[in-house]
Amino acid sequence: MFRETSYRFRISYYLSCLIIPVSLLIMFIAISSVEKVNLKLDFIFQNFFTIKKLTFYTLLLLLLICVCSLVYVKKVLKQRLNFSRGQSHKFIIENTFNPGFRDFLLSCLLPLMSTFSFDDSPLASITMFYFLLIMMFFFYTNSSDFFPNLPLSIAGYTVFIAKEVQTNGNIEQHSTYVFGKTKNISNNVYSTQNVIYLEKSSDVTKKIGIMNEKG
Repeated sequence: MFRETSYRFRISYYLSCLIIPVSLLIMFIAISSVEKVNLKLDFIFQNFFTIKKLTFYTLLLLLLICVCSLVYVKKVLKQRLNFSRGQSHKFIIENTFNPGFRDFLLSCLLPLMSTFSFDDSPLASITMFYFLLIMMFFFYTNSSDFFPNLPLSIAGYTVFIAKEVQTNGNIEQHSTYVFGKTKNISNNVYSTQNVIYLEKSSDVTKKIGIMNEKG
């Protein structure tokens, strides 16, 4: 997953992906706790040092870090376009974008919501939750699988699958992940776009790009 980008970019991209599952988990814990205290929210600010409260606050901190990571990823993409002096490349955008959303929902979100019981075992649940996130990070950073990023798509950038058009007119066999604006999905698929690489790499199988779009 984006092996030729900087390590900070990869970590930030991964953390930004977690905004949805972490938010849902926070909502689930908050709603289930509110139901047990007759719909009073002041329980959140009482007895700060209980295990259940501490695990809840660590999730809030993680959510804040994830949001900051999303802001950083968007900043990197915008800066690469604004300050790029490299030559752009012609790419044919395929009709595949944001792959893996369904698998992500079924394999990650649903188990997170149904497997762990924060009411009965908050410390064990939060430990297993964080362990799972760490294992997922190592898996995706050391595999060719794409990690879908719904928050980034909502924030304005979608990941497309594209193939480079070589100078002789032939189409490169290897596919490339290319960032493009979400609002232009209909116009981008099956089109030829100018793409700027995020990082320089001699390995065409590892290149990541961003469309130099107008509007």
